[in-house]
Amino acid sequence: MNGGPFSNFGAGMPLIREGQTFHGLDEMSNRGCGYLLTQGDYLTVLGLPLVSGRNFTAQDTLNAPPVVVINQAAADKFFPGENALGQRIRLGMPDNLLPPDTPPTEKRAWLTVIGIVKNHQPIDLALPYLPGAFLPLAQETRNERMLNAQTLMLRTSQDPTALINAVRQRVHELDPDQPILRIATVDARIAESLKPQRFNTTLMTLFAALALTLAVIGLYGVLAYTVVQRTHEIGIRLALGAQPGNIVGLVMQRGLLLTLYGLALGLAGAFVLTRLLERLLYGVSATDAPTFIVIALSLMFVALLACWIPAWRATKVDPLIALRHE
Repeated sequence: MNGGPFSNFGAGMPLIREGQTFHGLDEMSNRGCGYLLTQGDYLTVLGLPLVSGRNFTAQDTLNAPPVVVINQAAADKFFPGENALGQRIRLGMPDNLLPPDTPPTEKRAWLTVIGIVKNHQPIDLALPYLPGAFLPLAQETRNERMLNAQTLMLRTSQDPTALINAVRQRVHELDPDQPILRIATVDARIAESLKPQRFNTTLMTLFAALALTLAVIGLYGVLAYTVVQRTHEIGIRLALGAQPGNIVGLVMQRGLLLTLYGLALGLAGAFVLTRLLERLLYGVSATDAPTFIVIALSLMFVALLACWIPAWRATKVDPLIALRHE
């Protein structure tokens, strides 16, 4: 085909339905539909299941009526509330908007929709699904313009990297002058497409870890200072019979109160500011409730550890030394 996963959706053309009329080029601006010329079992190899209709067969040749398979995004956009199967579409400009001297061979044929497949993302996982169409290469009459760069896809149950040499050899047997520009697994293409997102995520994780470390150090410092300031009070409490558990609770209560204030302010700020990160997220919303809950519980757990050390040290205060110091 003339494109592969994460290498764009091939060319793009306006999609028009049979029977529609258009009066200006401005009406074409929101009708773009990417398309790929395919051969063989491309849809099966790519793992795109049929929602309805059928796939291409060996009978879909130049002598057969032109056909097309569209994705769910195209069906939803151009056939809202309708069944797209059996409808005729054209990928190209309507005749009345073409230049008067356009030769008949440049006019796109009407294509019958024979199948609808699930959406896939050929460009960027962070983008919404785009309308797309798949055409059989066997029905393409302008192959000399479309075959300047093609992609061969293989699906295997083995390690795909083990087939690289065999694929190169087979291609060279068919055409010794055919250059092979790049061989990569789909996992590698996905990983490459996610490099910017992973870099941003790693950077934000490092900053988040730094912020968490500073927060823990700050909380520990405040509580440690509080214990020092309240040494005399703690000594009196111990001298009057307070148990170590009471002292731990006294210090922990102070730390947890500070933590809850910080969490309330932090969650409120995160709820507002995470909307700015929406385009970096995939498969999760900017205000995902489980994420907020897990983060809040994690911060609470870390804060408890930071509070525990000063609280434990407070129980080791010697009442006689504390009172003598005062």
